[in-house]
Amino acid sequence: MKKLIILMFLIVRSCVALAQNPTGADAKTDKEDIKKVTKNLSTAVGAANFTPNGNGAISNIISNFNLSSTLEEGVNGKIDLKYSKHYFTYGISLSQKLSEGDNKATLYDFNKGLSPGTTLGANIQYMLWKNKKSLTYQDVFLTVKSRIAKYQGIAAAGMTLDTVLKYATPEEQLKLAGSDKSPVFFNLTVSFTKSQFSYTTDSVNLSPIDENKITPNINFAVGVPFSFKSYLAVTYSYSETYDEGSSITFIRPFGTTDNNYTQTLTFGAPSHVIDHKITAEYRRNFERIKNLAIAPSIIYGIKSERLAFTLPVYFIKGITKDYEAKGLQGGLSFGYVTDTKTKWVKFKDGFGAQLILTAPFTVFTDMF
Repeated sequence: MKKLIILMFLIVRSCVALAQNPTGADAKTDKEDIKKVTKNLSTAVGAANFTPNGNGAISNIISNFNLSSTLEEGVNGKIDLKYSKHYFTYGISLSQKLSEGDNKATLYDFNKGLSPGTTLGANIQYMLWKNKKSLTYQDVFLTVKSRIAKYQGIAAAGMTLDTVLKYATPEEQLKLAGSDKSPVFFNLTVSFTKSQFSYTTDSVNLSPIDENKITPNINFAVGVPFSFKSYLAVTYSYSETYDEGSSITFIRPFGTTDNNYTQTLTFGAPSHVIDHKITAEYRRNFERIKNLAIAPSIIYGIKSERLAFTLPVYFIKGITKDYEAKGLQGGLSFGYVTDTKTKWVKFKDGFGAQLILTAPFTVFTDMF
């Protein structure tokens, strides 16, 4: 009897499902339409939150080349190649110091961005966005989309949910909003930096020792977009660096003459430093102030016990409706870093600024 009841329940459930779901060409059209929209949703989030220097928690979905100039640190160039497919974004990057200066390389300083040296990195991002593909959602979306296409003169093919919500009535917006869950993105970045050091451990002969170091850096970010214009993310970072000792200037005789010359060397081998950082970042694009976005963040070094506040201000021309670049993007980044173990550093001593200029370009045209 129990088996019979279960069998009848399954039969009834199957019949109800068949009766409610469209069949044939209509079912295929609905499925393809919803599938295309959900793909565009994740891509639209990435495009709307484009970061000129690529240091945002959300990965850029468009390839770009950027230059960043930091006070007293010179100029760095970085090329970032991206490929997006459905909910995934893959990327590789190469950054290199372009000007003369320090021979020390630290992958990322709290408020100075990329330091002199060479860094090779790779990242993968996944946007988790499970829409409730119910008949209610499909009916509302397709009905509203058709109405917008008719009265607004916008092509229905490829219309995203963002456009639909923009022109939908309050009642329609409520129904559509209730049919979707909020997205969550996961972004993993792994990179390696090559640093070169020159130092001496011999105070008599002052023989220089040249040494190269390879240091890893791992970042894992989890974030929630509140809209296509803003998100909140938390990032964990593991980093390894090498700190040089203090430079000492020596005065030495020149051959057998009475003349002297000076020689500046770092005394002692560089020390290996490991740190764990937690970053909280909020991104906001301002619709009323065209092309302006900010991304304030708080960074805390757990082992180093250092605290930093950064305020990047981006001037973004934006992305076209086909998610292609519109031209040069740029920005300024202001930061303050201090040691929390003792007395906080004075603002003028902990302040840093960075100028950013980015040129996006398209390498992979088949973004979807």
